[in-house]
Amino acid sequence: MNGPTGRSYRTKRLDRRLESPTIGSDMATPDPRASSLTLAAGAAGAGGVASAVGVGVAAGGGGEVLRVTEADVAANADHPAVLRAVDTLVAGELVVLPTETVYGVASITRLPAALKRLATLRPDIRTGKNGGPPQPLTIHVASLQAALAYIDEPGPWQARAMRLLWGRGGVQTGAPIGLRLTVSAARQKEVAGRLGLDPSLIYTDEGITMRCPAHAVARAVLAGVDARMGAAPGQGAVVLIQAGTPGGHPALRADDIGGDVAAAAKIILDAGATRFSRPSTLVRLGTAGGGTGAAGGVGGVGGRGWSVVREGVYDQRSIERMLKHNLIFVCSGNTCRSPMAAAIARDILARELQIEPDELEAAGLNVISAGTMAANGMPASRQGVLALDEMGIDLSGHRSRQLERGLVDTADLIVVMAQNHQRLILDVQPSARDRVKTLDPDGDIEDPIGSDTAVYKALAERMVPLVRRHLTDAGLIGMQQPKTGQG
Repeated sequence: MNGPTGRSYRTKRLDRRLESPTIGSDMATPDPRASSLTLAAGAAGAGGVASAVGVGVAAGGGGEVLRVTEADVAANADHPAVLRAVDTLVAGELVVLPTETVYGVASITRLPAALKRLATLRPDIRTGKNGGPPQPLTIHVASLQAALAYIDEPGPWQARAMRLLWGRGGVQTGAPIGLRLTVSAARQKEVAGRLGLDPSLIYTDEGITMRCPAHAVARAVLAGVDARMGAAPGQGAVVLIQAGTPGGHPALRADDIGGDVAAAAKIILDAGATRFSRPSTLVRLGTAGGGTGAAGGVGGVGGRGWSVVREGVYDQRSIERMLKHNLIFVCSGNTCRSPMAAAIARDILARELQIEPDELEAAGLNVISAGTMAANGMPASRQGVLALDEMGIDLSGHRSRQLERGLVDTADLIVVMAQNHQRLILDVQPSARDRVKTLDPDGDIEDPIGSDTAVYKALAERMVPLVRRHLTDAGLIGMQQPKTGQG
C-alpha cells in the first residue's frame, strides 16, 4: 500500500539507520589482590599533558592518573587526556576509563599485545570458567553508527528500539543499557576477518553484547580510537572489563581501583565518582517469537520482541516505558485537523517500521488525537476522509474525543494545530510546556471546516512534511547527531 512517501509498508528500507552512541556493559569483575589505588596530586611524568590536566601516579608504581571531567570534554573534544588515552590504547596498552556506572579497563581486541595484557585480569577470555568455553567480551562503541559495524543490518523495529534506548529527546546520548543482539554466522565471520580477531572474543552463537556509555569522557576516547584504527566508525573493537576494588566490588571512583588493575593499566582517567551505583541494564532485542529473559518483560510485534536479561540502573518497567511513546495531536473539535495529522503520523510510522498501522500499538507507539472543545464520538469530516483516502490513508473509523488531563499527563509529545490550543493546555498543565509543540512553528493550521475536498487535500499535503519533522525530532523515525562533546 502506498501513501505520502510512495513506499509500501513491507518493502521500504529504513533510510536513516543508526547514527550515533552506546552500549550497556556486562563487564565481569577481575580478581584484584593488592592495595587500593591512591592518587598523588601533582606527581611528575605527564609530559606535555601536565599543564593541561591534573596528573597523579598510582600508588606502588601503577598507571599514570589523568584527571578529566565530562565538562572538560564538552568544552574541548580533543582534550589532552583523551588524546593520551587514545594513543595509549592504540599502542596496545590498557587504559582505565570512567563510565556512568563503573570504571572499566579498556583494551583493543584487534591488538594481540593488548589482549594478552587484558587476559592477565580476565583469564576466562581465553580458557573459559571451570573448563567451559571462552567468555566473550562486551564491545563498547561511541555511537549507534559504530554499532552497525558489528551486527547485521537492523530491521526497522530494532533500529527504533536502539534509538530510544540509547538516546534522549531525539538526541543520541548513550545510556546505562547493554544490548544483546542476534548476529548471523556469516556476519560474525565477515566482521572477525575484517578486524583480524577471533570471533569468540566478542560473539557467541546467539550474537553480541554491546554498550555505548552515557559518559562523555568514555565516548570521546572510543570515538578517537575508531578514528585512529580505521576510516569508518566501529573499527576500534574496544572492550571494557570491570575495574574492581581490592574486595572484589565494582570501582565507583578511580581511587577505589585494586592494585592488580592499577598495575596493569598504563593510564587511568579519573572523572570523579560514577553517576550511578548500580550496574547497567542488559536488554535482548529481536527475540523471535518473544521469549523471556531472567527478569521477564517481553514486548514487540512477532520477531520484533525484547526482553530484560538483567535489571540494573533501569528495571523492566522502565525499559517498557522507554520503548513506548504516546503521541497526541490536538485541535478544537477533533473532526478535521488533528485526526488528519494523527492518521498521517500513523501512516509514516507504519511505513518506517514496515508494519501495518494497527500493529503500531503493539510495537510501543500510541498515536491518537483529541480536541479541546470536542464532543465525544463524532466521525471525521467527510472531506477529510476523502482527502486522505486519495493518499491511501483510512480515516473512516475515527471518532472524536475530548482532551482530558490524563491524556496530557501520559503524553510524550503533544502536537497542537494552533497557539491557542497550546495556551489552553498549559493553563491546565504548566509542567507540559516542554512536551507541547505547534505542528507548524511558522503559523497556525487554520480550521478547514466548511471547505471543499480540495482544501482538505492541500491541508493534508502541507501536513505530511510537518508531521514527519516532529516524528524525526522525537527520535521515532531518525536520530539527531549530538553536538560535539555532548554528554
